[in-house]
Amino acid sequence: MNLIAAFDGAVRKHSDKTFLRSGDVSISYGEMKARSHLAAAVLAEAGVGPGDAVALMCFNRKLRGFSRLSG
Repeated sequence: MNLIAAFDGAVRKHSDKTFLRSGDVSISYGEMKARSHLAAAVLAEAGVGPGDAVALMCFNRKLRGFSRLSG
């Protein structure tokens, strides 16, 4: 089982449960999956495909930045 399959299984079991919390802000498993799919769509639209290397620069250390990084 790879990381994506494990995450998808957790989303099916715990969609409404908290995936990540930072201070008073939290994201559920379902929200994280939606955000990661959005990030994947943006990258695909830019021509990035499976196996391509992508450099990331993250200045925001808050929860919003994490969801972009992991997507």
